[in-house]
Parts: sequence; structure tokens; C-alpha cells
Amino acid sequence: MSSPPGQRRLRSRGESSKNSTESKFDRLRRIRATGETALSLLKDDSDDDEDDAMYMKVDEDEYQRRIQQSGGAMSDFVVDDDGAGYADEGLDDIGGSTGKQAKLKSSKTPKKTPAAVKESGRIGTLFKNAQLKSTSSSAAKKVTSQDDEEFMSSLMNDLEIPLTPSKPANKRRHAPATPDSASTYSARRRAVAATTGGRRPVGMATPRAVVSVMDISDPSDDPFALPPTKKVRHDSDNPYLDPDADVVIVKQEPVDSVEAADHIIDESMMMLDGLEELEGVKEEPLYAQETEPRGQSWMEVQNAMVRQAPALEEASSAAPAVAEEVPTGSLRMYWIDAMEKNGNVYLFGKMAQGSSFQSCCVQVTKLERNVFLLPRIDASTGERFDALDVHRDFEQLALRQGIRGFACKPVERKYAFEIADVPASAEYLKVVYDFSQPALPIDISSTTFERAFGTTYSALELFLLKRRIMGPCWLDVAGVRVVESRDRLSWCRAEYTVDDAKRVVVLSDDAIAAGRLARTPPLTTMTLSLKTVMNHKDNANEVVAVSVLVHRNASLDDTTPAAQRTGGEQTTVVRQLTGVPLLPDFMRAAGATRGMTVEVAKTEAALLNLLMALMQRADPDVLVAHNFYGFDLSVLLHRMRALRIDGWSKLGRLRRSQWPRTQASGDSSWAERQIVAGRVVCDTYLASKDLIRAKSYSLSSLASQELLIHREEIPFERIPDHFASAKLLLHFVRHTAFDAFLATALMIHLQALPLTKQLTNLAGNLWARTLMGARAERNEYLLLHEFYCNKFIRPDRFFGGNNNSNNNGGNNSKPATASLSAEMAEAIDNQDVDDDDEAAGAAAVAETTGGGSKPGKRKPAYLGGLVLEPKRGFYDRFVLLLDFNSLYPSIIQEYNICFTTVRRTGGASDALPDTPSPDLAPGILPRLLKTLVDRRRQVKQLLKRPTSAEEAAQLDLRQRALKLTANSMYGCLGFTHSRFYAKPLAMLITARGREILQATRDLALSDGLEVIYGDTDSIMIATRTAELADVYELGAQFKKRVNERYRLLELDIDGVFKRLLLLKKKKYAALQIVSPEKHLDGSPYTTKLESKGLDLVRRDWCGLSHDVSDYVLKQLFADQPPPAMGEEMDNDENAVMSRVHEHLTKVAAAVRQGKVPLDKYTVHKGLTKAPENYPDKKSQPHVLVALRLRERGEAVRSGDTVPYIICDAKCAAMPQDLGSSYAERARHPDEIQASQGALYPDYDWYLNQQVLPPCARLLESMEATDMPALAQCLGLDPAKYRSAASSSQAAADDALRTLDSQIPDSERFKLAAQFTPVCTQCKTQYVCEGIARPSSSSSGVAGSSSSVALDSGLACTHCKYLPTPASLATQLALQIRRHIRSYYAFAMQCDEPACALRTRILPVSGTRCLRPQCTGRMHEIYPDKQLYHQIQYFAALLAIDRSATRLETTAAQILTLRDRHSEHIARLEAVVDGYLAVSARKFVDLSSLFSFCLA
Repeated sequence: MSSPPGQRRLRSRGESSKNSTESKFDRLRRIRATGETALSLLKDDSDDDEDDAMYMKVDEDEYQRRIQQSGGAMSDFVVDDDGAGYADEGLDDIGGSTGKQAKLKSSKTPKKTPAAVKESGRIGTLFKNAQLKSTSSSAAKKVTSQDDEEFMSSLMNDLEIPLTPSKPANKRRHAPATPDSASTYSARRRAVAATTGGRRPVGMATPRAVVSVMDISDPSDDPFALPPTKKVRHDSDNPYLDPDADVVIVKQEPVDSVEAADHIIDESMMMLDGLEELEGVKEEPLYAQETEPRGQSWMEVQNAMVRQAPALEEASSAAPAVAEEVPTGSLRMYWIDAMEKNGNVYLFGKMAQGSSFQSCCVQVTKLERNVFLLPRIDASTGERFDALDVHRDFEQLALRQGIRGFACKPVERKYAFEIADVPASAEYLKVVYDFSQPALPIDISSTTFERAFGTTYSALELFLLKRRIMGPCWLDVAGVRVVESRDRLSWCRAEYTVDDAKRVVVLSDDAIAAGRLARTPPLTTMTLSLKTVMNHKDNANEVVAVSVLVHRNASLDDTTPAAQRTGGEQTTVVRQLTGVPLLPDFMRAAGATRGMTVEVAKTEAALLNLLMALMQRADPDVLVAHNFYGFDLSVLLHRMRALRIDGWSKLGRLRRSQWPRTQASGDSSWAERQIVAGRVVCDTYLASKDLIRAKSYSLSSLASQELLIHREEIPFERIPDHFASAKLLLHFVRHTAFDAFLATALMIHLQALPLTKQLTNLAGNLWARTLMGARAERNEYLLLHEFYCNKFIRPDRFFGGNNNSNNNGGNNSKPATASLSAEMAEAIDNQDVDDDDEAAGAAAVAETTGGGSKPGKRKPAYLGGLVLEPKRGFYDRFVLLLDFNSLYPSIIQEYNICFTTVRRTGGASDALPDTPSPDLAPGILPRLLKTLVDRRRQVKQLLKRPTSAEEAAQLDLRQRALKLTANSMYGCLGFTHSRFYAKPLAMLITARGREILQATRDLALSDGLEVIYGDTDSIMIATRTAELADVYELGAQFKKRVNERYRLLELDIDGVFKRLLLLKKKKYAALQIVSPEKHLDGSPYTTKLESKGLDLVRRDWCGLSHDVSDYVLKQLFADQPPPAMGEEMDNDENAVMSRVHEHLTKVAAAVRQGKVPLDKYTVHKGLTKAPENYPDKKSQPHVLVALRLRERGEAVRSGDTVPYIICDAKCAAMPQDLGSSYAERARHPDEIQASQGALYPDYDWYLNQQVLPPCARLLESMEATDMPALAQCLGLDPAKYRSAASSSQAAADDALRTLDSQIPDSERFKLAAQFTPVCTQCKTQYVCEGIARPSSSSSGVAGSSSSVALDSGLACTHCKYLPTPASLATQLALQIRRHIRSYYAFAMQCDEPACALRTRILPVSGTRCLRPQCTGRMHEIYPDKQLYHQIQYFAALLAIDRSATRLETTAAQILTLRDRHSEHIARLEAVVDGYLAVSARKFVDLSSLFSFCLA
């Protein structure tokens, strides 16, 4: 049919019933009933009315305008940018729409002259149109069976058939209900029919739309208005939702009050057509609001980026790559990653190509194994066999091992590791043969050689060591051959092969400069953001949206924040849920906005195919994602395998046809991680855990803490709800895209790429492994390079035991070959240290116990650093903190501790080796550390005078990398999985550290300084002065005296505390002066609050607890003007405690009234293993919450931080059969928010367990308050806490304690009861202070002018009468008997303040509380140690030297008073000595302790 000139006809999709799937089925049934053929459906009706219903008639101007608005979406073909051919987006629909859909109703279409121009669609549409034309213009043809088959194929292609494999069903099922429906699937069909003219859309096309990041908070800019919502019940056949769950669509908005409202949806609202009919509805929150978000909202940041993007893009320019011409057959490449496969090494990197860089791969073949055979000692001669004898023997042995060819020669090599019977230097037979031949057994030996080294050396390790390749750098590869496209093994743009490793040479700095090569070429980064939904039927996570953000020519040295970077290309792909097309309103809104490319896929397979096409087109060098290894990689591989996606290996750069062995759930395995080889993966989750400390390492928490951006959390189970309306779906798409930006911003903010590259260049390992946090492997490679350069035999890799398990010559360990290397890599990757562990050597003292397959609990393998007993209390004068700079690396250099200098006995002996002789030459470890320290010193000098900000940033990164490398060197010595594990060396280093700290303390005491605490490498001194200049002068003098004792060790002033609250070991809070050295002239200074080990810095305490503890600390450290010398600090303790009590009362009232934001109740706790592996999971709240998350389909793994809130048992949504444990009432915060008030926190539990205990610990040293008073302020029963404090105080929980004899009496007998006799004259009770007390008048005993006046401590303080010796002795004996009676009462009390159970019943379960719901421990109220200390206190009152120390006087004065009342003292001493004589506590029965040694 022709059309008049000047007019066009546009086909209006979905407006003709002829094209609907329902209509085709109806007509198919009719023609089958009449006996007609299927081709009758393809006949074109020439009726004008029906033709007009199919087409919209427009003039030429209107047609051109619509073509321009479509942005070229009507193009028939898309040619790939890289010239690889046509881009396949994986969409299998035929006849689908590809352009922008102008949603116009046929009833409103004006009658104009028709135009015979149909829409340009896919190639299937073109063939279909051609068939329609030929059918209408020609005579009736004979219909063949092939025509019927083609028709049925066309018909079935119009139907949406999910590609996800499903189990066959015996009965017909209805289409699954969409989670965004109003009530049921039929209601959804009515809603869709209202927007499509009464017909179901055949399929959703894939338009290329540009979606901007609009601010939907502004109604004037909002193309949508969110329709009202109502509570819906989901169909049981829906695979994406739990059939037992009710879901409410909730829009989170910041509000000023906490209210709840039900919204009832009108069915007609779902049938509105067009944006002009959608109205915004303001919703009330359905749960308690959260606190004011920290920093900017994510939408504000996104909008700002869109507004500034055009201006920045115009100003940006990329510098062209300029490279010098290289000889033919030679290649210069910058390698960034490498992998080993089948004995070959594949190098991946960048090469210059004209004015740009492109990816390339070099395959290095014909690599050879290096095995060193140690000749055996000939018993007849006492000498080792010569190389010729070993060669003859090995030649026969090699044939039996399947080795057909090898070369060998004698070489001199050194050995300095843990096998005792290996000589320090000897002649070895070096055997080399190709990696294609089998490896030798680890325990191979023969009559002429006793052992073989190097059987586990990998090809990649030997290649990096032999070619001196230290991390990413420029390489010059000579003699390369180009690999043709059909033979390529990689996805790189160019591929080469070289058959000699010696042709690979590291380019020198001069060659790089001469070749005009950039020191680090620009890289292409791709950030991935993945969103999934849970298919409960298949128990699988299915991908519904993915966003990729590509930055080409990204410079590692660029410090520009992510929000200001230009040139990013972002594409977001969203697919429709199974059986439910996307709303047309979303398609129209996507086409009307700008900012990023949005692709719409019909199926998950189409989405993944498009993702792989984007991956191949961008060819990124760096993949960036948050929790990529823990979730994204595993999900992508599982889904691509289930859907049979052909291009799955494009995730990496090596072509693969065989799938790796995948894990069912959890972290990706080592084999799965190898898939991405060739691309450096920056997982911001792992990078954050390695570089910073945070309560939680979720993307929202890190964005708030590091980027000051508040990210909205979309609950995992609520993702399907966002497909309910176009506005929610666009919001979800924007959220997915912004997550990709956040991962990029985190990577840039943490400087993850440049810092890890510097560390890799220092260690010489793989960049990808450094980014994974493999710290032990990094140190291992640094030592491998160093010992290889010095001609040492390196230790082999063992697994199945400690790496020194071959010390005894045993062969129970397995070599680290192939799969075993994977196990080893995972062991190193999973070496998590608990958040509370300190020091760089924390991993060094962790060792697994138990001989079975299950690892035992970690315990110290040897004694670590010394921790001095703290003098607890509050110090309101300056406290000086001194610290040894890099103590352990300095000890290694100071004492020349090295594998080559320390003599070990071998075996598993715990004997401490001797310190090396000072006459020995420096070992390899001291020389290596000296090099690192000297290089850092030079970099820091350059950093003082940088030429530019960019140079300053680079220098700072370099000095940080040098510091991290030097400080972590000690750790590999004590890490049991390290190849350089050397327990004797680690023991010697820590032993010298303890001696140094103890000697420093002794020196301070000899100088009259008061040492109040010391820990490993630092010491605190109470100065008792209020002048900052005096503090620094004292510190300078003392550190000079210490540093004179050592050659390399250096003590320095680390800080000055204005006030200090010292609670116990590793737990203190202080008001630290900022840059005190700048204020020695008396100028005003600023302070900051620093805390260590307190509850407010731990993640397992909620925000409410942190806030209250922070308030208490601020009150204790309230800044006041420093007093003049000699004046007392005006610190009214009663006023401070009054303010604290008042604040606690207000907090308790706010909690019980529900005014505290919900997020303040959230507790974070980390998983140390997989949740299902906890034996006591029912008593662990975070484990139970993790298991609930697993049931919802979320990935939870070991090392993750799980947030939870303890809910009240009276909540309506709480099960009726709830147990007594509070852990069963733990719920995820998202679950509470979605409950609409059916779940709420247990307020009493939080006041009892989260607020009271940390406050009581902080105020323990304050005399104006105690735990019962604090409990009363919080509205709790104070009677429960009166004896709990004394019970818990008596329990000593420190692992390391100073000997009682080393503790001052004032601290040792702080809790002892005083001797209070009754005066026989005035009948009043008084305190007897022993031999003497300070005189209240001038009539006391006086000695020299420096002595103090003393009175008798035995006399009554009221009437000055001295009772008779018999009276005092009798009263002392009665008082001691009362203490003995308390001890034998054996009363026990629970240390949990909320329980405080007191009983005399001995628990049969050890020390666990008798109450089943309590997790506390039972302690004796009056233990034997307290009784012993009490009697010793009485003895100390009668001792001359102790009395002199207590009264700060001379022993001569005390002796004078003792002689005056010698009879009294003798009678009292006899009573005390009598009870001490019958006490067995001070005796140690050595015969019973060492009875096992007796025959």
C-alpha cells in the first residue's frame, strides 16, 4: 500500500489486536477448527480502518521530530566499536520494539493521509513485514509444512520464556505473581491492560535510553508521582518472595516525628495511563526514624555530579601516549598481572599502540623446574657423595618418575632455615627440566642424596625471581611471535608468545626515559554494582540489575576525588522480572532524561550477555567492586553457568572453556578467583579491612565514615517491590548506578591502587594478591627475592601442617602443588585477626592446636610483649607517653637477629636461642630492614620540600609503603603458614622486647619517676606537674639516658596527656594535647579525646551506649584552666557525678518513651567463622541473625560484620514459642523497620546490658558514685547491683599479672578491711594504723629536719589511750576469724550486673551461672586470695620497712616507735604469724607439680 508524498505513518505498538499474543491464539484455534492453515494469520487486511488502527498518520516534520527524539534508537544494526562485528545483546525477542515508545491511544489518533512507513525494528520484524507484503500482493500459494513450522517458530518467539532451568511440573501452573502487584497476578494484568489498550505486551525491547540522576525530592523535577500503596499478600507461586511473608511498599523520607499509617490503594490508580495522570502522595513513615544522616545524601551528590559534568567534560583532555620505536620482533609492555597454567606463565598488561594504549598478553613457554639435590654422607669415607655419583643415581630415578629429559650441574648453595641437619653451605646437584614433565615427590631421596629442595617451586615464582621482576613495571620482551586471532588464548587486543624466559628483561629507568614511556601508563577501570533477588524455589540469587562505570586513561597518581572526575561512561542494565514486563511509564521517563545509559533486558540471560559484551568492549585493566570476592563473583559465575552463557570467561583475560569448581555458597573459591586473572581486582571491602578500622565494612557504613555520604539502604527482600511503579524502578536504577560510583570513590579515597602498587613493587609479588590483603604472602616474596639474590636454597611450601613440620625430617606434610597451592592461598587469605588484637605481630603468636582435621582454638605459641601492671585511677596532671620507634624491626637490627646468625637446635623445642655474637656480620634480615628504613628516611626528607602536590602525594605513598613493609616483617616469622616460619627467631625478638621495656621501667624508677603503665613498646610516666615545658624537659632528659644504652633503638616522646583515666591493661582514655612541641612557650593548645580498648570504641556496643559513654568521658575530661604550681586541681567530683546522674535519668526516660532513634540500638558483631559452624549458635545473636539473612538469600561469610537489635519478647511479631535466651530475640534492623511497629527494641535489656556496664566501668575509680547509684538513675533495681561490683572486682581476668610483691601496698591492699578495735577506755571504735601514724600535733616523735612527726598507730584516735596488748591481740584474732568465716561460707555471685544471682550452691557446669538465660560467670564473693591478702595486710601494718614506705619516712623513726611498744607489737605479730603459718596458700608443693617426672 502506498502513501501520499509528504506524509508518514508511524506504527503504534500494542494498539492493534492483530499483533497481540492472545489474538493469535484465538485465531489459531479458529482456523484449526475450520481446517484452514496457519498462514491465514499472516494475510494482511487491506481495510483502511484496521490499517489506521495499526498506524498513526503524521506529516514529514512530525516524523523527523520523532526520529530526532528517539536518539537513533530506530537503527537496525549496531556495529561494535572494537570492530569485532555486530554486538549481540542476548535478546531473543522478534517483533519487539527497539525505539522509544510514544504512548498514544488509538482513540486520540487524528485521521490524516496515511503514510506507509513502518517502524524500523529488529531483523525479525523486517522479515515479517516483507512476508506480510508478499502475502497481500500475490495470489494464494500452496502452503507447505515448512511455512507452518516457520509460523509457529515466529509465534513462540513472541512469547516470553525464561531461560532459567526449572524442574518439570506435572500440572499446569499459573504465571508467577509479580512482587510489585497490587494484590494478585490478575490485578497486575488489569493494570497492564489499562496502559496497553487492553492487550498484553508481547515483549520488552532493549532501548538505549539516557537517564539522568534527577532529584525526586523536588516535585517540580519529578516525572513521576508515587501512587498510594497498600499491604499485599503475595501469590504462593512467586519464586522471588517468601510465600509466608507480607510485603509493604515503603518509601523512606526524613520526618520530624515517629508515626505509623496504613495506606489503602485504589485499584483504579494502577490503571492510570501517562505521566500526567500520576500524582505524588506523601507517605508517613512506618517505623522509627533514624538519626540525622551524616554528610550529604547520595541523591544530592548524584545531582551535583550531573550539573557539573558538562563543564568539566569540556575542560578535560587526555594526554596522548608517545613511545619510541622498538625493533621488529621486540615488545615493550607494562605488566600488571600474571598467572601460571600448565607450566606456562601468562603476562597481562598494556602496550603502546599509536597515541593510546591497548591490552596485550605474552605467553612465556618452555619454563624449567629447578631442583637441588643434597648429596648424602658416604658412611665409608665420611664425606658427601660427589655430583657424578648423584647424577648416575638420579638418572635411574628420573626414569621411574616419568622424567624423560633433564640437565644438571653441580652448584654451591647456602641454607639457613629450620631443617637442622642441612649444612650452612654445600655443593648441590642442580637439576632442571621442563614443567611439562611431572614434579618430583617432596620426600624423594636415594642412596646418594638425602633430600631434594625446590620440588614445589612454581613456574611463576621462578620466573619472577630469576628475571628480578619486582611488581608492575615495564618489560622488554625480545623475540616475540604474534599469535593469530584463531589461535589466541586470551581476550586481549594483542597476544604474543616467547619461548625463552631470558628474553624478558626489566626496563631500566634510563631506558624508560629514553623511550619516552610513562612510568605508569594510564589504566582502564570498570566499577561493578550488582543487584540480585532471591528465587526461593531454586534457592538461588538471580541478577536483576547491574551498573558498570568505566574510566579510560585513569592515572594512578591522580588524586582528584571521584565526584570531580570526568570521562566516565556509565551503563546500567535492568531486566524485567520473570513473566512481568516493565512498565511503559518507566520506558518513557528513561527516554526523557539524560545522564547515563540505561539498557533494558527481557531476561537474566540477556542481561548477563550484555554485561559480558560491555566487559569485552571496555577491556578493563582494573575491576572495582564492593565485596566482589565475597558475593558478586560467585553469583555471576553460578548464574552464567546455570544459564549457559558462552562468554563467561570474559570476566578475566584468559579464554576458558572448562568451568572451575564452584562453591555452593559463601566466598568465592581459589579456582573461581582465577577466572578474573589478567584483570586486577580492587575489592573495596577487602581494601577497607586492610587499610582502615570501622565498625562495619558495609558500603553504607564506609560511605558515611569515609566519604561523608549517606547511602540509602534498600533491603534485599524489597528489591522486587521497586518494580511496582515507574518512579520506584527509576529510583532503584539510580541507586544501583550510584553504588558503582561509591565503590570508585572509596577506592580513590583510600588510595588503594597506588598504595598497593607501591607495596607490590617493594615485595615483588602479584598486584592482585596485594589488593586481596595477602600480607603474609607479600612478606614471603620479599624474602624470596632477597635470599635468591644471595644464592640461598629457599624453603619449600608445605601444607597439611605447619610449614616447619619438616624440621624433624618427617614426611607427613603434603607439597603445595596445583590444588594444594589453592588451599594454601585460601589459608593465607583467611588469616583474620580479631578486632581487639594489637600490634603487627598479632598473627605471629596465633597457632592452631589439635591434631584432627578441625582446627582448635588459637592460643599463644610463645610469650609476646610485656604489659606492665597499670596503676588504675584518674590522673589530672600531665602524663608523658614515650614510645620506641619500630621496636621489633629495631631489635632485629640492634641484635643482628636473622636466619643466618641465630643458632637453633631444631625440632619443636621452645628453648630460647642465644643472642648472636656482636662480631658476626649483619644478616640478611637486618640488612634488608636497614635498606627499607634508610629509603624511608630519604623519602621523608624529599617530602619536606615537594615540588608539587602530585609529587607530595606520591612521596607520602612511598614512605607509607616502606613503613608498612618494615613493620610487618616480624609477623611472617611467627605465622605458621609462612614458608619462613621461624618460631625461635620470633621468641628471641619478643624476649629482647620484654627486657628492653623492663629495663626502661627500672631506669625510670631509679630516677624517681612514677611509671603508671607500660605496654610492649611504650611507657607512661605521671609527671605531677602542670607546666608543659617542664614535661618536655623531663622527657628529653629521660629519653637521652635510654637511647645512650642502644645503638639503633630509639625512644621518643609520643604524646602528652593532659588528663588520663587508666582503667586496666589496654584500656584507658586520655585528653591528648595536639602538637605539644609547638606550645612549649605557654601558648594556648588544643586537645583531643583518645581512647583505647574502651567499650565506646568497640563495635559490639550499640550507638546509645557509645553516646552515653562519650558524654561521661567528656564530663570527666571537662577542660579547665591549669592550676598554678603548688595548687590543687579544682575538679569538683560531686558536681561532675551530679551531671552524669542527671543525664542518665534523661536517657532512661527517652528510651522508655521511644524517643531514641532506631539505629542507636544497633549492635555490630563480626563472624569469626561461617554461621552454620557455630556449635552454640542459639546463644549468639549475631549468628542467628546471619542465619536469617542466609534464608533470605543474602551472602554472609566469615569475617562479615552482622548488625542486630534485641527486640522485646512482648512484640506482636515475636513467636509464641520463644526461648528464654535473648539471642533468639535478635533481629536485623531492616526487618524491624519493615515490621510497621510490630517489632521494637527491648528497652530494659539495653539499659541493663548496654548502658549501665560501660558507665560503671568508666566511673569505677570515682568515689562519688557506684553501680547501684547508676542503676537507680536508669530506673533499674539498685539492690541487684550492691554486691555485684565487689564480686566482679575480686575476679582477676587479666591474662598477665605483675607479681604481688612488685605492687605497692597502697594498690595491693586497696580492698582490704582495716583493723578497727574498740578502745577499752572510751568504748569507741577507731582505726588502728599499725606501728605509726602521722602526728596530729607537734608532740610526736621527730628525727631529722626532713622527718615527719609520728604518733603511735596503736593508740585510740579519740582519747589517745593505748589498750593493753592482750586486748588488741584478742580483737585482732576475732577480726581475722570473721574473715575466715566469710571465706568458708563459700557464697558465690554472678558477675553479670543484670543477674547478680547470689547462692551457696556449687554449679555442676563449672563457673556458669545457674540461671539458664544468663551468660554470666559465678565467682566467689570472698575468695581465698582475698583472705590471704587480708591477713598479709595486718602483717604489713606491723612491718618496719613497709610502714616507712607508706609514711614516706625513715626506718629509724618507725623503729623508735616500735621499741616503745615492743610488747604490743610482739603479741599482734604472734597472732598474725599463727594464722599465716596454717595457710597453705604461700607454699608450693613442687613434688606434686612435677610428679609426672618421677619414675
